[in-house]
Order: sequence, then C-alpha cells, then structure tokens
Amino acid sequence: MTELNIAVVTFNKLEYTKSFLKSLYKSTHCDFKLHIVDNASDDGTPEYLTWFAQNTPNVELTLNSTNLGFGGAHNQVYSKVDSGYLLVINYDVILTDGVIDRVLDFAQKNNNYTQIGITNTYRNRSHICTPKAVIELLTSHSISTEDINSTLEKMSGSSPQFHKDFVVLDDSFSWISGWFFLLNIDHVKPTLPLMFDPIYKYGYQEDLD
Repeated sequence: MTELNIAVVTFNKLEYTKSFLKSLYKSTHCDFKLHIVDNASDDGTPEYLTWFAQNTPNVELTLNSTNLGFGGAHNQVYSKVDSGYLLVINYDVILTDGVIDRVLDFAQKNNNYTQIGITNTYRNRSHICTPKAVIELLTSHSISTEDINSTLEKMSGSSPQFHKDFVVLDDSFSWISGWFFLLNIDHVKPTLPLMFDPIYKYGYQEDLD
C-alpha cells in the first residue's frame, strides 16, 4: 500500500504541467502514487498526460469531459484514497529538492496534525505572504481598500520586515492555502465525505472552506 498519494488537477497550460512533473520527479525521493485529473483541456494536455501515464509507474490519470473545477476534480481523487496521506498540489509549482520528503517525514513524526502546509516563495526564494498574516491583518482592522493594497505591497517578498514578522513555523493557522497541503486521510475520511464543497467550483474560497 502506498502511504503517500499526490493529487494534481490540470487545465490547459501544458508547459506548466511539463515543468511541474519534471520538478516533482526530480525533487521527490520517497515512494508515491500520482493522481492526475485533467479538466477537459483543449491544448494537447490530455494527449501528453495519456502518454505520460502510460510510460510512468504509479500514475493514475482521469480525463474529465467537462471542467469540474479545482474542488470537484480533487474530490474525485479523495474518493479513491482510503488511508495514509494525500498531498494536494498545484500544477504551476516548482518544487525544491526534498520538500515533499521533509513534509511527509514531519507528518509521520507528528501524527496529531491533520493538515500541513508550507511556506510559498517566489523564484528568488523570497517569501510570499502566508495566509495567517493576511487573514489576521484584514480581519482585525477596519481599513480602506487603499490601505489594504498598501499593506499587501509592504508584505511582498522584497520586504525584509515581512520575513521577520510573518513567516511562522510549526503553528496553527486560520486556513492553509490549496496550492500545497498534506492531509492525514485517517483523520478526516471517517467524517468528511468530500474534501471540498462542490459549491466552490473554479479555484476560489474552497481552501478557506
């Protein structure tokens, strides 16, 4: 039985998909099963993924005839995974070496965690604002649109203060972004029939939900 299942949903942007897959297999050293769900791409992605799945071990491909959205497609994978860990990851991500191995190792050593996310960075390794920083700032203060824009600009990866004040390790969060998170299936499957609510269809709000 494979302990780690990885789920990725694609929709067009074939070059992103190719870069992601290359990054995934180059940077990940533990065993895993890859589940790919394509949401009715029309740019050659289904043909490429069909070839990829036929020539790569432990890959399960689902080609949808209609676009079910981010949540709907990930629910298809969730329904097939009954134990272990499920990693949800976006197909426009480039992974650093060993990051999935380290997250899985952390999860195995800290079984009390149900969901684990990681810090997101730009290509120059500067940090993108974490969900906790955004949620707490924008919900604890009554501020104008102009002030929100100014605040987010100051929290960009180029700001040294951002690194010091907003990068939090091993802490609880209001929510974890859907671009990369590891889910302990044994914790959630008995009571959660779907991973994402179907009302959130096209990649917005479902990770907060």
